Amino acid sequence: MTGRSSGSQAGFSFIEIVIALALFAAATSLIVGLQTSAVNRTLRDRNAQHAMLAARRIMASVEAAGQNLEIADQDSQPVAEVLRTLGVPEQQAPEDAPDPDGNLTASLKVEDWELPFEHITNPAMKRVTLRIAWGDGPQESFLITYLVPAPRPT
Repeated sequence: MTGRSSGSQAGFSFIEIVIALALFAAATSLIVGLQTSAVNRTLRDRNAQHAMLAARRIMASVEAAGQNLEIADQDSQPVAEVLRTLGVPEQQAPEDAPDPDGNLTASLKVEDWELPFEHITNPAMKRVTLRIAWGDGPQESFLITYLVPAPRPT
């Protein structure tokens, strides 16, 4: 007797192919989901970094003003407008470069802050509150509170 045995066949059954395709589809969707999540996290981190740099520029101009700080409150204004109000020169960027502050808004509030001590002339400090937002969600903004000495009466 030569040839093949009568009961066995070579190859894959239809069920084996369906199971292999299902496993491949599950693995592919998992990898695509992880890639999407990584891209979203990168974009969120990039926006947070731009917001942090804008906040540093705003707070540096507040520090530079020192005791002469006289700023009207700003509420949900574009960061460029707040910087212009503070007298910060505009950044020079290449014309084809996107504006990193384009989607950022800033709310700036300056108020007197009194200290509860008898021997201190109040208001002794000014409290500067800055909120930078790059979206509408609760995780898409941050708040900075900064204290500066109030002008001394002469």
